[in-house]
Parts: sequence; C-alpha cells; structure tokens
Amino acid sequence: MSVVGVPAFTSIQSADLPNSENLFDSRLDSDMLLRMLNGYFSVAEECAGGLVRMRWAAGRPRFVLRWPALTLIAMGKPSFERSSDTRAVSVAVEGGWLVDPTWTPRLAIAITREPGRLRARVELSEYRPRGGRLAAVRWVYRQTQARVHVWVGLRYLRRLAREWR
Repeated sequence: MSVVGVPAFTSIQSADLPNSENLFDSRLDSDMLLRMLNGYFSVAEECAGGLVRMRWAAGRPRFVLRWPALTLIAMGKPSFERSSDTRAVSVAVEGGWLVDPTWTPRLAIAITREPGRLRARVELSEYRPRGGRLAAVRWVYRQTQARVHVWVGLRYLRRLAREWR
C-alpha cells in the first residue's frame, strides 16, 4: 500500500560469506534460517542497550520496550524461501508503536549463491514510521531508527560471516 507522495523506506545491507557449496546446500534449512533470524534479533537487542527485548507469542516475534511493556514492532510468522540459489527467511512487520499501521513492511535475511561467492543480505523493505506522512517524522526516522537498522544489519552480517567459517 502506498500514499502518493509519501515515501516508504528500504534499507539493505549485504556482505560476502566464505563460499562453501556444501554448506549452502546442507546447512541452510528452515531451522538454520530461523536461528539466523533469532541471531539478528539478538544483535538488535544488544544494540538497544537493554531497552528492548524480543518476545515470541504464537510463533510471531515482537520487540517490546522493557518498561513500560509496549510493543514497538510486531511481526508475523516467519516464512521461508528455498530455491537453487537462494535461502531466505522473512517476516511481515504488522504493527507496533513505531510502525505506520497502514503499511506492511518486510524484514528478510537471505543467503544467495552467486558465481564464486555467497552473499548474505538483510533487507527492511517498504517501512514507514508511525506518523510518516509528516516530513518532520520522516526526518527524525532517517536520523535515528533508519541509522539503527543499518548499524544492526551490519553488525549482524559481521557476526554471521565469523560464524560461517
């Protein structure tokens, strides 16, 4: 969904992984992809300095402020993609205090097989903050939450590359 003239934000971070055809084919099942998603959430918790916690309810993750216990970002159940050259896990961002309730952004973590390399990617697509119709809110988002997402994505990808070896 989009409103004419009101932008949604997409943030993509990527990194090369040590190339191992065997690991790509044997290691990247749904359980591993779910562990990767949880690893991303763990990095996000660490980056938030203990202000938020990841909680799961009915198979749906959500970021909750420690006090008061407000849901900042609520997500849907993870979905998985497995093709000959891609393994991915994604969640729809369904709501929360930080999210524009009229949009449905997605968070995805993917590993793609490219000639001579494996590429990991974290992507938040079509995100719009609550109140995003206002230019001031979009400016604050770009200066704060957007930068945090990039920071979390890059930290997570560095950790994933270390663990991949």
